[in-house]
Amino acid sequence: MATLVNSGGGTTSNDAATKEEFVSLFDRLKSDLLSDLSCLPIAQDVKQELEKYYERALTYNVLGGKMTRGLTVIKSAECSLSRLLTASERHDAMVLGWGIEIMQAFFLTADDVMDQSHTRRGAPCWFRVPDVTAANAINDSLAMEAFIYRLLRKYFSSSPKYVKYVDLFLSMTYKTIVGQHLDTNAQQRREGELCLDQSRFTMDRYVAIVRHKTAYYSFYMPCALGMIVGGIEDDAAFQKTEDICMELGQYFQIQDDFLDCYGDPEVIGKVGTDIQENKCSWLVCQALQRADESQRQILIENYGRDDLSAVAKIKTLYKTLKLEDVYAAYEEEAKVKIDNLIASVESASLQSLFKFLLSKIYKRNK
Repeated sequence: MATLVNSGGGTTSNDAATKEEFVSLFDRLKSDLLSDLSCLPIAQDVKQELEKYYERALTYNVLGGKMTRGLTVIKSAECSLSRLLTASERHDAMVLGWGIEIMQAFFLTADDVMDQSHTRRGAPCWFRVPDVTAANAINDSLAMEAFIYRLLRKYFSSSPKYVKYVDLFLSMTYKTIVGQHLDTNAQQRREGELCLDQSRFTMDRYVAIVRHKTAYYSFYMPCALGMIVGGIEDDAAFQKTEDICMELGQYFQIQDDFLDCYGDPEVIGKVGTDIQENKCSWLVCQALQRADESQRQILIENYGRDDLSAVAKIKTLYKTLKLEDVYAAYEEEAKVKIDNLIASVESASLQSLFKFLLSKIYKRNK
């Protein structure tokens, strides 16, 4: 397999070849999960119905994303070992990577029902597929969570690292659920309509939401899994990784919030709706910190309303408060802070991992 020298001086596998190999493993893992169903004490025709349904559910919900989380497990393992992986190590990293991808599908399937979303990755949300329904989608999200542990048991139950893998998946699921609760319950209703709650739209709550709902499972988890594959056991190394990944995840979500308002829909692939959906976003938290009483009234009267004129008033207020400039300053401060944290990491190979992750998101426009 072709190799590349990365910015940190380590050697990693060719990204395109790695992604192709990663994708090719999915059908094998899917077959493993479906074969588990055949062991259930159920009549053959009912088993076939189950297998057909879950084959479709897995394909529809797990595939279609960028697979960044899963691929990062492989890169993290390589950086942890400062070499290319053996065939066995590579397989382990890919199985764990697909575990995160299934975890992502589990979260998103449930999240779409909660938010009553319409599309996901350019297709109807799973619960909106005509013969699925919300009731099935909720159960399917639980099934996908269970599938993760079926894979871990099949491939790692005899490994001394098994408990660490299971514990990490359980811990990250718990933290993400907490983040989802904080996000959902930041939104209040007045007379049945969504409304801005100034006591809840704070930066303290915002940071808690983004770190628990995004940073842990999207950044820390794939790095930590790769480090376990690579044999790293030093608690200080995991703590340093967590510190860096919390900053990376927070920066990533703040970018998302900014692009939701200011990004080009042709580039980001969607029209932003955070204002209409009353999201506890970075922009509205910053606005509340800077607004005078009359400007706060504009926010209270218009934020969370699915009305184009109300959205326009909020965007005009953001412009008045110069939030684009505030974001530009934040972005540079975040970059410096993350760079300094990376520089404090002793391992040059792990430094290269974090530099790679930062390079993927710094000044992104989609």
